[in-house]
Amino acid sequence: AWISSCNIDEEEIAIPDYISSNGKVFVVKTILMNSFVDKHNLQTIIPSKYLLSVNYAAFVHCNNLNTVKLREFTSLSNDTISYLDELYDRMTIKTLIIEGGLNEITFQFGGIGFSSLDIIENLYFKGTINDWAKIKINSASVNPLICCKKFYVLDDNGEFYEATNIVLDETV
Repeated sequence: AWISSCNIDEEEIAIPDYISSNGKVFVVKTILMNSFVDKHNLQTIIPSKYLLSVNYAAFVHCNNLNTVKLREFTSLSNDTISYLDELYDRMTIKTLIIEGGLNEITFQFGGIGFSSLDIIENLYFKGTINDWAKIKINSASVNPLICCKKFYVLDDNGEFYEATNIVLDETV
């Protein structure tokens, strides 16, 4: 299924994982051209967990859109990284937020990685530095740290801090 239009203009919009029509449920995999045209209040998009592609001009004239928040994934794959690249071509991603629960970031031959993206200003990971260190990353090109200027993780109090000098505990 796809998203072809949106009639709300809020600061944050979550693309649903599923939509229903005529009693049938469909997985949302695509955002079509002009789906979010002229959403001037839109700042953050939260893609569907199953999103595979974003068509050209899907977010045309959404001049304040600069943040992508990834929901809880256990794995980020070529498909997710690919649509991030498509989103990046259509907007300036200043902030990428990755929810916790991530176990692996994988790269398949012929796929693209975060190295294809330009610099993302801020990467927020909703987990501790030790949680980040436990993520299995099978290729340097799919490590989102290679394209971000600042990396933030949660401290023991659940507050974000910029990870600059990283010290891991013995459990990692």
